[in-house]
Amino acid sequence: MSRYVETNAKIKPCPFCGINRQYITADKPAGVTYYGVQAHVAQVHCHACGATVEGMTSDDESAVRLAILKWVQRAQYEERPKPIRTQQGRARA
Repeated sequence: MSRYVETNAKIKPCPFCGINRQYITADKPAGVTYYGVQAHVAQVHCHACGATVEGMTSDDESAVRLAILKWVQRAQYEERPKPIRTQQGRARA
């Protein structure tokens, strides 16, 4: 069962929707190993759009740090190209 993690880490806004409302969960999934050791998985989730980044290591603290690091090192929201809307209102690349 996942648990919420409190942290003082600075987390950037979501790269997909630009909203700055994230939460972090940590878990030890049954049967999952990381180099032969019980895996610890942490995820940063966006409240608004559901985007998720995952970190998996052999201990809880490292997994949380890795997930946060992956989240803050991804492309900035402003740098992503905006989708082009068709006449039907659908986005296309």
